Amino acid sequence: MVDKAAKYTLDQIEVGQKFEFEETIAPSDLDAFAALSGDVSPLHMDEGFSRRRGFAGRVAHGMLLGSLLSRLVGVHLPGENALLQSVNLRFLEPVYASQRLRIAAEVEQVSRSTGVVVLKAVIENQETKGIVVRAKLQVGFTQEEKKTG
Repeated sequence: MVDKAAKYTLDQIEVGQKFEFEETIAPSDLDAFAALSGDVSPLHMDEGFSRRRGFAGRVAHGMLLGSLLSRLVGVHLPGENALLQSVNLRFLEPVYASQRLRIAAEVEQVSRSTGVVVLKAVIENQETKGIVVRAKLQVGFTQEEKKTG
């Protein structure tokens, strides 16, 4: 885990800028997310149930995957000076416990007048190299950053 969040200012963000990191979804992550969210669907919690429904194992919560994109914005790009305003997610393939993922984003638009950045993002299964989530993230810079940046 990262100790500190990045501190990009709006002036330091450019179209085409990229960032990525990797994360393995552990079975304990599914348990913790279920406890936090209250989503205890057997597809997420019961391996046997999931397998009987045609899945390879416990399916990761979609919003658990979404939280990796929240981490990307809040910690890495742009970091502490920005806040998610909207998220559009498309779930393309299920993700299972113990899979290693690559979370990547690229700056698609920058509006200095409104203090808004749009990122296109993907989550990729490192084992299959398949894209499991596509996302569009709208990020606003904090009022303080708009004044000083």
